[in-house]
Amino acid sequence: AYKDIEMFEKNTRFGRQLGYEGRMLIHPSQIEPSHRIYTPSPEDVEWAKEIVKVFEEEGIAKGLAAINHKGQMVDTPVYEGARATLAIMDEITAFDKKRNLA
Repeated sequence: AYKDIEMFEKNTRFGRQLGYEGRMLIHPSQIEPSHRIYTPSPEDVEWAKEIVKVFEEEGIAKGLAAINHKGQMVDTPVYEGARATLAIMDEITAFDKKRNLA
């Protein structure tokens, strides 16, 4: 049922919630929804930048395992998740630049 884009999107969102970082595609109509669902939102990217900055300055630099930032506990797993979000965006940006130069 590759033409059922609504079901494809639902399944793809579920996969992202489970922690998947991508999925196999069998039809070109699946490219746009897959990119949209797996690309971090601008809000997620800004959050990740803020978390990385504050944890490096207030946590790592001071030898703390966790800090409080805006009422949220930020520890190493949260920090690593934020770094992963930024790494994903770096990969997407680099790929887009390379594709646009070709």
